[in-house]
Amino acid sequence: MNTRISGKWIRGLRIVGLVFLLGGCAVKSAPESPQVAPGWTAIVSHENGHFGYVLRHEGKVRIRQPYLPAISGNIPFPDSLSAVRVANLMLQKINQGQFPPAVTVSEVEAALNKARD
Repeated sequence: MNTRISGKWIRGLRIVGLVFLLGGCAVKSAPESPQVAPGWTAIVSHENGHFGYVLRHEGKVRIRQPYLPAISGNIPFPDSLSAVRVANLMLQKINQGQFPPAVTVSEVEAALNKARD
């Protein structure tokens, strides 16, 4: 049995996975979020095996967050849902007039715990 997988097949699988991930995780807001500020979108990113998010305003990248905000150290998000929850929290802050948005450790931990439920 041949167990070698061609590089071309792996690249194709990565592209399909990335399209699926971005297509499934690109959000304007999660269902439980209030209406977000007009023109803002959150997109989950997956780079080097780690999740993060990008906040765009009218198509321009305004915030790129590859690590958990408010937590010391460069700790990536544990999964895509956690990145979505924290990105939506940031959009809520922007909707409330905070820019740049700031979150506390307890707010991030609450969002992460909610993602696990």
